[in-house]
Amino acid sequence: MTDQNFKSCTYIVTVNYKSEQVLVNFLKSINNLRHSESILKIIIIDSSGELNPISVSSISNHQVELIRLPLNQGFAYAANIGLRTCLQRSKVDKINSYAWLLNPDTLVHPEALASLIENISPQIILGSAVTNDGFTPDSTIWGAGGTIDRSLNVDMQYHSEPLRNIPTTPYEFDYIPGCSMFIPLQILEKHGFMPEEFFLYFEETDWCLKLKKEGIKLKIVPQSLIQHISETGKMDAPYRVYFYNRNQIYFKFKNLGQSSDKLKLLLKTISKIPKLLYLVAKEKDLNLKNTFLAHLLANFDVYECFLYMRRITIPGRTFP
Repeated sequence: MTDQNFKSCTYIVTVNYKSEQVLVNFLKSINNLRHSESILKIIIIDSSGELNPISVSSISNHQVELIRLPLNQGFAYAANIGLRTCLQRSKVDKINSYAWLLNPDTLVHPEALASLIENISPQIILGSAVTNDGFTPDSTIWGAGGTIDRSLNVDMQYHSEPLRNIPTTPYEFDYIPGCSMFIPLQILEKHGFMPEEFFLYFEETDWCLKLKKEGIKLKIVPQSLIQHISETGKMDAPYRVYFYNRNQIYFKFKNLGQSSDKLKLLLKTISKIPKLLYLVAKEKDLNLKNTFLAHLLANFDVYECFLYMRRITIPGRTFP
Protein backbone atom coordinates (compact mmCIF):
# COMPACT_ATOMS: atom_id res chain seq x y z
CA MET A 1 0.00 0.00 0.00
CA THR A 2 1.45 3.39 -0.96
CA ASP A 3 1.43 6.55 1.17
CA GLN A 4 -1.36 7.97 -1.01
CA ASN A 5 -3.73 5.21 0.15
CA PHE A 6 -3.61 6.47 3.74
CA LYS A 7 -5.63 9.36 5.15
CA SER A 8 -2.79 10.60 7.36
CA CYS A 9 0.80 10.09 8.42
CA THR A 10 1.83 9.60 12.04
CA TYR A 11 5.47 10.30 12.85
CA ILE A 12 6.46 8.47 16.02
CA VAL A 13 9.27 10.45 17.68
CA THR A 14 11.32 8.89 20.46
CA VAL A 15 14.50 10.02 22.21
CA ASN A 16 17.11 7.40 23.06
CA TYR A 17 19.91 7.84 25.57
CA LYS A 18 21.71 4.59 26.40
CA SER A 19 18.45 2.65 26.44
CA GLU A 20 18.91 0.29 23.51
CA GLN A 21 17.27 -2.77 25.07
CA VAL A 22 14.07 -0.98 26.07
CA LEU A 23 14.07 0.66 22.64
CA VAL A 24 14.08 -2.81 21.02
CA ASN A 25 11.00 -3.82 23.03
CA PHE A 26 9.38 -0.46 22.25
CA LEU A 27 9.85 -0.96 18.48
CA LYS A 28 8.44 -4.47 18.68
CA SER A 29 5.30 -3.14 20.38
CA ILE A 30 4.96 -0.47 17.66
CA ASN A 31 4.85 -3.32 15.13
CA ASN A 32 1.57 -4.48 16.72
CA LEU A 33 -0.24 -1.14 16.37
CA ARG A 34 -3.45 -1.02 14.34
CA HIS A 35 -3.02 1.83 11.88
CA SER A 36 -5.32 1.19 8.94
CA GLU A 37 -5.89 4.91 8.29
CA SER A 38 -2.43 6.30 9.05
CA ILE A 39 0.96 5.37 7.70
CA LEU A 40 3.62 5.13 10.41
CA LYS A 41 7.11 6.57 10.21
CA ILE A 42 9.52 6.37 13.13
CA ILE A 43 12.09 9.04 13.97
CA ILE A 44 14.65 8.10 16.63
CA ILE A 45 16.82 10.84 18.10
CA ASP A 46 19.87 9.15 19.64
CA SER A 47 21.60 11.42 22.17
CA SER A 48 24.12 8.75 23.11
CA GLY A 49 25.47 8.31 19.57
CA GLU A 50 25.62 4.54 20.04
CA LEU A 51 22.71 3.10 18.06
CA ASN A 52 23.35 1.06 14.95
CA PRO A 53 20.92 2.23 12.23
CA ILE A 54 20.88 -1.16 10.48
CA SER A 55 20.06 -3.18 13.60
CA VAL A 56 17.36 -0.69 14.65
CA SER A 57 15.73 -0.71 11.23
CA SER A 58 15.72 -4.52 11.12
CA ILE A 59 13.49 -4.66 14.22
CA SER A 60 10.78 -2.38 12.88
CA ASN A 61 8.14 -3.07 10.23
CA HIS A 62 8.05 0.65 9.42
CA GLN A 63 10.31 3.26 7.90
CA VAL A 64 12.88 4.30 10.53
CA GLU A 65 14.96 7.48 10.45
CA LEU A 66 17.80 7.60 12.96
CA ILE A 67 19.31 10.97 13.86
CA ARG A 68 22.43 10.67 15.99
CA LEU A 69 23.50 13.68 18.06
CA PRO A 70 27.14 14.27 19.06
CA LEU A 71 26.20 15.46 22.56
CA ASN A 72 23.38 14.87 25.02
CA GLN A 73 21.77 18.30 25.38
CA GLY A 74 18.62 17.18 27.14
CA PHE A 75 15.26 15.64 26.37
CA ALA A 76 13.53 18.70 24.92
CA TYR A 77 16.49 19.58 22.71
CA ALA A 78 16.44 16.10 21.17
CA ALA A 79 12.64 15.89 21.01
CA ASN A 80 12.45 19.27 19.26
CA ILE A 81 14.87 18.05 16.60
CA GLY A 82 12.51 15.13 16.02
CA LEU A 83 9.45 17.37 15.90
CA ARG A 84 11.10 19.79 13.47
CA THR A 85 12.02 16.81 11.31
CA CYS A 86 8.34 15.80 11.29
CA LEU A 87 7.42 19.24 9.99
CA GLN A 88 10.03 19.02 7.23
CA ARG A 89 8.99 15.52 6.16
CA SER A 90 5.28 16.40 6.23
CA LYS A 91 5.79 19.04 3.55
CA VAL A 92 6.89 16.20 1.25
CA ASP A 93 4.12 13.76 2.28
CA LYS A 94 1.39 16.36 1.65
CA ILE A 95 -1.24 14.55 3.77
CA ASN A 96 -2.56 15.26 7.26
CA SER A 97 0.36 14.60 9.57
CA TYR A 98 0.76 14.17 13.32
CA ALA A 99 3.69 13.75 15.66
CA TRP A 100 3.37 11.15 18.41
CA LEU A 101 6.05 11.78 21.02
CA LEU A 102 6.70 8.55 22.92
CA ASN A 103 9.28 7.52 25.50
CA PRO A 104 11.38 4.52 24.47
CA ASP A 105 10.70 2.88 27.85
CA THR A 106 7.04 2.34 26.94
CA LEU A 107 4.96 -0.38 25.35
CA VAL A 108 1.87 0.56 23.35
CA HIS A 109 -1.49 -1.18 23.26
CA PRO A 110 -2.43 -2.25 19.70
CA GLU A 111 -5.39 0.18 19.71
CA ALA A 112 -3.48 3.11 21.25
CA LEU A 113 -2.92 4.98 17.99
CA ALA A 114 -6.36 4.31 16.48
CA SER A 115 -7.98 5.73 19.64
CA LEU A 116 -5.94 8.91 19.34
CA ILE A 117 -6.71 9.39 15.66
CA GLU A 118 -10.44 8.98 16.35
CA ASN A 119 -10.29 11.96 18.73
CA ILE A 120 -7.86 14.27 16.93
CA SER A 121 -8.64 17.95 16.45
CA PRO A 122 -6.42 20.76 15.08
CA GLN A 123 -6.40 22.65 18.40
CA ILE A 124 -6.00 19.73 20.81
CA ILE A 125 -2.97 17.78 22.01
CA LEU A 126 -3.92 14.29 23.13
CA GLY A 127 -2.33 12.03 25.71
CA SER A 128 -2.69 8.41 26.76
CA ALA A 129 -3.57 6.65 29.97
CA VAL A 130 -0.21 5.35 31.18
CA THR A 131 0.05 2.27 33.40
CA ASN A 132 2.84 0.52 35.28
CA ASP A 133 1.80 -3.04 34.58
CA GLY A 134 -0.26 -3.82 31.51
CA PHE A 135 -3.66 -3.01 30.10
CA THR A 136 -6.29 -4.71 32.28
CA PRO A 137 -8.90 -2.83 34.34
CA ASP A 138 -6.85 -3.71 37.44
CA SER A 139 -3.59 -2.34 36.02
CA THR A 140 -2.00 0.37 38.17
CA ILE A 141 -1.98 3.86 36.70
CA TRP A 142 1.37 5.64 36.39
CA GLY A 143 -0.27 8.81 35.13
CA ALA A 144 -3.40 9.85 33.27
CA GLY A 145 -3.12 13.61 33.07
CA GLY A 146 -1.98 16.19 35.59
CA THR A 147 -3.17 19.32 37.35
CA ILE A 148 -1.34 22.59 38.00
CA ASP A 149 -2.79 24.70 40.82
CA ARG A 150 -2.59 28.48 41.32
CA SER A 151 0.68 28.10 43.24
CA LEU A 152 2.06 26.05 40.33
CA ASN A 153 2.16 22.83 42.31
CA VAL A 154 1.95 19.88 39.94
CA ASP A 155 0.01 16.70 40.68
CA MET A 156 -0.25 13.57 38.55
CA GLN A 157 -3.89 12.47 38.58
CA TYR A 158 -5.09 8.90 39.23
CA HIS A 159 -1.54 7.88 40.15
CA SER A 160 -1.45 4.37 41.72
CA GLU A 161 -5.19 3.89 41.18
CA PRO A 162 -6.59 0.99 39.10
CA LEU A 163 -7.16 1.73 35.44
CA ARG A 164 -10.91 1.19 35.79
CA ASN A 165 -11.15 4.39 37.88
CA ILE A 166 -10.50 6.83 35.04
CA PRO A 167 -13.32 8.30 32.92
CA THR A 168 -14.42 6.34 29.86
CA THR A 169 -14.49 9.34 27.51
CA PRO A 170 -11.72 11.86 26.69
CA TYR A 171 -11.23 14.42 29.46
CA GLU A 172 -9.33 17.68 29.76
CA PHE A 173 -6.37 18.31 32.06
CA ASP A 174 -3.68 20.94 32.72
CA TYR A 175 -0.78 18.96 31.33
CA ILE A 176 0.03 15.74 29.53
CA PRO A 177 3.11 13.69 30.51
CA GLY A 178 5.74 13.74 27.78
CA CYS A 179 5.90 9.95 27.56
CA SER A 180 2.89 10.07 25.18
CA MET A 181 1.83 13.28 23.42
CA PHE A 182 -0.08 13.21 20.13
CA ILE A 183 0.40 16.56 18.41
CA PRO A 184 -1.13 18.02 15.23
CA LEU A 185 1.78 19.55 13.34
CA GLN A 186 -0.03 22.86 12.79
CA ILE A 187 0.20 23.44 16.56
CA LEU A 188 3.98 23.27 16.32
CA GLU A 189 4.03 25.69 13.40
CA LYS A 190 1.91 28.26 15.23
CA HIS A 191 2.87 27.82 18.88
CA GLY A 192 6.47 26.59 18.80
CA PHE A 193 8.32 23.85 20.61
CA MET A 194 9.23 22.69 24.11
CA PRO A 195 11.54 24.90 26.21
CA GLU A 196 15.04 23.43 26.23
CA GLU A 197 16.59 25.00 29.34
CA PHE A 198 15.12 22.36 31.68
CA PHE A 199 17.32 19.57 30.23
CA LEU A 200 15.28 16.86 32.02
CA TYR A 201 11.86 17.01 33.74
CA PHE A 202 9.18 19.74 33.67
CA GLU A 203 9.83 20.78 30.06
CA GLU A 204 6.52 19.35 28.87
CA THR A 205 4.75 20.74 31.96
CA ASP A 206 6.02 24.24 31.17
CA TRP A 207 5.09 23.80 27.50
CA CYS A 208 1.57 22.62 28.35
CA LEU A 209 1.03 25.62 30.61
CA LYS A 210 2.07 27.94 27.79
CA LEU A 211 -0.11 26.16 25.22
CA LYS A 212 -3.19 26.30 27.45
CA LYS A 213 -2.72 30.06 27.85
CA GLU A 214 -2.65 30.29 24.05
CA GLY A 215 -5.93 28.41 23.63
CA ILE A 216 -4.75 24.84 23.00
CA LYS A 217 -6.72 22.11 24.78
CA LEU A 218 -5.05 19.11 26.41
CA LYS A 219 -7.00 15.88 26.67
CA ILE A 220 -6.40 12.31 27.80
CA VAL A 221 -7.92 9.57 25.64
CA PRO A 222 -8.57 6.69 28.09
CA GLN A 223 -8.74 4.07 25.32
CA SER A 224 -5.20 4.93 24.26
CA LEU A 225 -3.17 2.79 26.64
CA ILE A 226 0.58 2.92 27.22
CA GLN A 227 2.66 0.90 29.66
CA HIS A 228 5.59 2.73 31.25
CA ILE A 229 8.50 0.40 32.03
CA SER A 230 9.93 1.87 35.24
CA GLU A 231 13.28 0.77 36.58
CA THR A 232 13.34 0.06 40.33
CA GLY A 233 15.04 2.92 42.15
CA LYS A 234 15.32 4.98 38.96
CA MET A 235 14.19 8.21 40.60
CA ASP A 236 16.70 7.76 43.44
CA ALA A 237 19.67 8.39 41.15
CA PRO A 238 21.34 11.66 42.28
CA TYR A 239 21.23 13.27 38.85
CA ARG A 240 17.47 12.62 38.63
CA VAL A 241 16.98 14.01 42.16
CA TYR A 242 18.97 17.07 41.09
CA PHE A 243 17.05 17.75 37.87
CA TYR A 244 13.61 17.06 39.32
CA ASN A 245 14.11 19.38 42.29
CA ARG A 246 15.96 22.09 40.37
CA ASN A 247 13.36 22.19 37.61
CA GLN A 248 10.39 22.04 39.95
CA ILE A 249 11.61 25.27 41.58
CA TYR A 250 12.61 26.86 38.28
CA PHE A 251 9.22 26.01 36.72
CA LYS A 252 7.53 27.99 39.48
CA PHE A 253 10.00 30.87 39.27
CA LYS A 254 9.53 31.12 35.52
CA ASN A 255 5.73 31.13 35.63
CA LEU A 256 4.82 32.95 38.84
CA GLY A 257 3.24 36.26 37.85
CA GLN A 258 3.73 38.37 40.99
CA SER A 259 7.16 39.60 42.10
CA SER A 260 6.10 39.01 45.72
CA ASP A 261 5.44 35.34 44.96
CA LYS A 262 8.86 35.03 43.33
CA LEU A 263 10.47 36.62 46.38
CA LYS A 264 8.73 34.14 48.70
CA LEU A 265 9.99 31.28 46.54
CA LEU A 266 13.52 32.73 46.59
CA LEU A 267 13.51 33.00 50.40
CA LYS A 268 12.19 29.45 50.73
CA THR A 269 14.94 28.20 48.41
CA ILE A 270 17.68 30.03 50.31
CA SER A 271 16.38 28.81 53.68
CA LYS A 272 16.99 25.17 52.70
CA ILE A 273 20.66 25.63 51.79
CA PRO A 274 22.22 25.73 55.32
CA LYS A 275 20.46 22.53 56.42
CA LEU A 276 21.43 20.75 53.20
CA LEU A 277 25.05 21.88 53.66
CA TYR A 278 25.00 20.35 57.14
CA LEU A 279 23.51 17.07 55.91
CA VAL A 280 26.09 16.74 53.15
CA ALA A 281 28.94 17.47 55.56
CA LYS A 282 27.92 15.00 58.29
CA GLU A 283 26.56 12.10 56.21
CA LYS A 284 28.86 9.04 56.03
CA ASP A 285 26.79 6.88 53.73
CA LEU A 286 27.90 7.74 50.18
CA ASN A 287 24.50 7.15 48.58
CA LEU A 288 22.71 9.40 51.06
CA LYS A 289 25.47 11.99 50.83
CA ASN A 290 25.03 12.14 47.05
CA THR A 291 21.27 12.48 47.43
CA PHE A 292 21.67 15.39 49.85
CA LEU A 293 24.27 16.89 47.52
CA ALA A 294 21.81 16.65 44.62
CA HIS A 295 19.18 18.52 46.67
CA LEU A 296 21.75 21.13 47.69
CA LEU A 297 22.97 21.79 44.15
CA ALA A 298 19.39 21.95 42.87
CA ASN A 299 18.57 24.71 45.35
CA PHE A 300 21.88 26.50 44.81
CA ASP A 301 21.58 26.55 41.02
CA VAL A 302 18.05 27.94 41.10
CA TYR A 303 19.21 30.51 43.68
CA GLU A 304 21.87 31.58 41.16
CA CYS A 305 19.10 31.88 38.56
CA PHE A 306 17.18 34.15 40.97
CA LEU A 307 20.29 36.16 41.76
CA TYR A 308 21.06 37.04 38.16
CA MET A 309 17.40 37.05 37.02
CA ARG A 310 18.10 34.82 34.06
CA ARG A 311 17.08 31.48 32.63
CA ILE A 312 18.88 28.39 33.85
CA THR A 313 21.92 27.73 31.67
CA ILE A 314 23.67 25.08 33.78
CA PRO A 315 22.78 21.80 32.01
CA GLY A 316 23.50 19.57 34.97
CA ARG A 317 25.91 18.40 37.64
CA THR A 318 28.19 15.38 37.83
CA PHE A 319 27.80 12.99 40.75
CA PRO A 320 30.16 10.21 41.90
